[in-house]
Amino acid sequence: MASSTNSIESEGETIDEAIANAVAALGVPRERLQVEVLNDARRGLLGFGGQKARVRVSPREDAPATDPLAGVEVGAGEDAVRVLRELLALMDVPGDVEPPSTDQDGQIVLRIASEAGGLLIGRRGQTLDALEHLINRIVARQDEHGGRILLDAEGYRERRTRELREMAVRFAARARQTGRAQSLNPLSARERRIVHLALAGATTVTTRSVGEGQLRRVVIYPARDARNRHTPNRG
Repeated sequence: MASSTNSIESEGETIDEAIANAVAALGVPRERLQVEVLNDARRGLLGFGGQKARVRVSPREDAPATDPLAGVEVGAGEDAVRVLRELLALMDVPGDVEPPSTDQDGQIVLRIASEAGGLLIGRRGQTLDALEHLINRIVARQDEHGGRILLDAEGYRERRTRELREMAVRFAARARQTGRAQSLNPLSARERRIVHLALAGATTVTTRSVGEGQLRRVVIYPARDARNRHTPNRG
């Protein structure tokens, strides 16, 4: 992954994956970035001569990182609240949706208070992820320029983020002590990004995502291994 002062180049098996890798490395919301596609992915003959997708990503001039509301449409949060309430009613799940807020990245956050919080969250947050994806698809049809909607139920996202950061620190310490790479269990793209960012400033370890699909996981390498490896892929 190459970078300059104002931009970063990233690769992936698809354009979306290349963009996701760059977003994870920069730690900046997708809505604040402009993307230039350098190469599309191409399959090689009999597995040889293929080409990965490559993009160049740089900050948008019209969305300064100092503005916590940059790129967020006011109406998008209100629409999302209405849609979410309707979906909860259709699911026959009792719950109250708090007024929309924004996180430190300027993304809209909707928090659900419900006695059925465990049902809404699901195993490893999969139900919450699916509901979040559905909300974004519906709202995007009404306002394609609105910011991404993030869902939380009973503080699950905050707890999970804290757990992942603590896990990253523990596994990094183990990698340093043993001198061996440490592999985490498979994680979602959102959770992998949290781990990568938790160790982004570390000088004694580096991280890389490996595997495909639902088996994709983060591996933490001690610094001596990192010197002999390519630049980490943080997708």
